[in-house]
Amino acid sequence: MGQETLKITLIVLFGLLSNQSKADFCGEICSATWWMSGRTVAEIKLKLDEGNSVLETGYRKNTDLHRASLMGDPQSVQLLLNAGANVMAKTLFGYTPLHKARTVEIAKVLINAGAPRHSHFSNSSLTSN
Repeated sequence: MGQETLKITLIVLFGLLSNQSKADFCGEICSATWWMSGRTVAEIKLKLDEGNSVLETGYRKNTDLHRASLMGDPQSVQLLLNAGANVMAKTLFGYTPLHKARTVEIAKVLINAGAPRHSHFSNSSLTSN
C-alpha cells in the first residue's frame, strides 16, 4: 500500500470512527446510519418514548430534524416538531432543516412550523473573534 493510499484510508477510518462515537453520544435518533434504512413514524415514536431527545446534535451538529428532513417523510418531520424539535437548528455549516428538505411537502411542514423561507447560510460557529 502506497503512502498516499494509507493516508486516505486513515482519514476515512478516522471520519467513520468520529461519526460513530458522536452518534453513540447523542443516541440513535440523530445518527445518520439509523435514518438511512427509512424509518417509520412508529419507530420514531418508539425512540422518543425510550428517551431520545429531539434537541441533541450528532455529527457536524445535525439534529434528528435535519436527518428527517433529508431522509424522512412529512409525517416524521411533523412528529419531531410536535416533540419539540428546533426548526431553526443549524449544522456546523449553517444549514437548517429547511435547507435539507428533500421534498416540497417536507419544506411546507417546516415553513408552517416557523422556518423562514429566505434563510441565509451562517457558519458563524466557524469564525473566531
